[in-house]
Amino acid sequence: MRGADPNSGNKDLTQLGAVLKLVNARKRLGIALPVAGFSFKESDSTPRPPLSDDWIRKRLLSPGALDGLNGEARAILLGMVNTGYRPGEAAGLMPEEIALEAVFAG
Repeated sequence: MRGADPNSGNKDLTQLGAVLKLVNARKRLGIALPVAGFSFKESDSTPRPPLSDDWIRKRLLSPGALDGLNGEARAILLGMVNTGYRPGEAAGLMPEEIALEAVFAG
């Protein structure tokens, strides 16, 4: 995959190992899973800089910019812009976990 770094690969391996362990336990398969110790050498990558407010306004929030998206994708993207959550966090978000009336001290 282009643009992937070792840290991303390690995260994927960790998640895959967790899924395999869960299936093994729930199905009582009793398989000895050799998932520990697999990892890629971590990179010293610097975090990507955030998108500027101007870029977000001109590219994502301009009239018609999201017209090609279905309702769910549009809601996820707008939530990302407004909260900073990741797409996976949005897709797994349950209605009872949303507190619109919550007040945050800034």
